[in-house]
Order: sequence, then C-alpha cells, then structure tokens
Amino acid sequence: MIDSYGNMQANVQKNQLEKLGLDVGDKVKVHVADVTKTVEYANTYSDVPEGDFLIFKADTDFIEISINMGSAKDAFKAKLGDEVVFEPVES
Repeated sequence: MIDSYGNMQANVQKNQLEKLGLDVGDKVKVHVADVTKTVEYANTYSDVPEGDFLIFKADTDFIEISINMGSAKDAFKAKLGDEVVFEPVES
C-alpha cells in the first residue's frame, strides 16, 4: 500500500524483521526495486529528524517505509507491487 503522503507499507510484519535480528534503533538497508537506502528502524516519526528515512510498525502491524515530512514513494521511485527487501546493516 502507498498512501497519499508517499508512505509505503510492505507486506512484512515486525516478527519477520526480528528473525533477521533487527530491532528498533537499528540501521536497516531497504531495497525497493532498483533503489537502496539506509534507514532507521524507529517507533515513530519523531524519532528521526525531518527529512530522514525511517521504518516502523504501523497500526496495521505491517512495516511502513517513510520519510519524516517527505515522500518515500518519490525517493524510492516506487510503484505498487515493487519488491521490498530489508537487510541488516553490518556494524
């Protein structure tokens, strides 16, 4: 799902990210189609500065890909049905 603000919900739930060893506060590589961004796994928009990327568990229990006060859809050049892959960032 892509909402009118450009936020994108992936067909991925929090427990699937936990299986990858990911938790709130971690940096995550998000691949959407041919674009990759490093984002913060946060609880809410206010956890990151305006203009920064984040992922979080939405009210639907699915993971949402967003930009605080921006359009993730535009930044990723995403369209409905694009493949989304989450990958831990190696420290």
